[in-house]
Amino acid sequence: MTSPTSHDAQRVSREAEIYDNDELERDRLEAVMAYTQMGPARRRRDELIRAVHTRHTNTRVLEVGSQAWEAHYLKWNLKPTQLTCINISDRELDKGRQVAEAKGLPVEFKLMDAHELQFPDATFDLVFGTAILHHLEFERAVKEIARVTKPGGEILFVEPLLLNPVARLVRALTPKARTPDEKPLAREELDILDRYFAPKHLYTDLFAFPAAVVSKAVRARPSNWMVNAADRFDAAIASSMPSLGAYYRTVTVHGTRRV
Repeated sequence: MTSPTSHDAQRVSREAEIYDNDELERDRLEAVMAYTQMGPARRRRDELIRAVHTRHTNTRVLEVGSQAWEAHYLKWNLKPTQLTCINISDRELDKGRQVAEAKGLPVEFKLMDAHELQFPDATFDLVFGTAILHHLEFERAVKEIARVTKPGGEILFVEPLLLNPVARLVRALTPKARTPDEKPLAREELDILDRYFAPKHLYTDLFAFPAAVVSKAVRARPSNWMVNAADRFDAAIASSMPSLGAYYRTVTVHGTRRV
């Protein structure tokens, strides 16, 4: 376990205060984002997520965050038996607890900083999260995640990417929908993950994302011919030219801990 720095502490304090006080203005943005996540790219990602979590319903699992587990497990009626969720916000933890209690699931929720995980080495078979790593001091958090992951254990993270032009425009237009410390991932962050894990990257939403935004504006159904064609083009580019992956909107990183 590494020692926290004053910068880490300030960052964590800022993020916790924002979430505890419910300061983010995300309702309109989340409505648009939800619409853009109804196309074929989301289905491909969901297939991967479902396969990974089906393998880990009875193993030691950690969520960095405390809400993604609902989509990762409950959507397919999977019932985790050894899941721990961490968050720096009491308010966010309470939301997760309420869902777990309502479903009768034995999920453990802990107030904890991902930069300084309070678990022994090699504790978890799977560590996962959604839109969480880009809030953190990246390499420091990844080192801690690697430390608590068993050799050969898995990670599964869904994260936004920095260079997508449409996503950059959306971020510029909605500054109150995010915290000041958020930084979508670039190539350098993906390279850091490669040092500790043997990952595969599922890149989604290069052209499909703007196609979905246009579809939302004209009130077309989410999975229409334009979105479907753009998604097929996205998949072909990601397969033939993976070096362009950093320009997609989202990456799903799935890999195993290097031994």
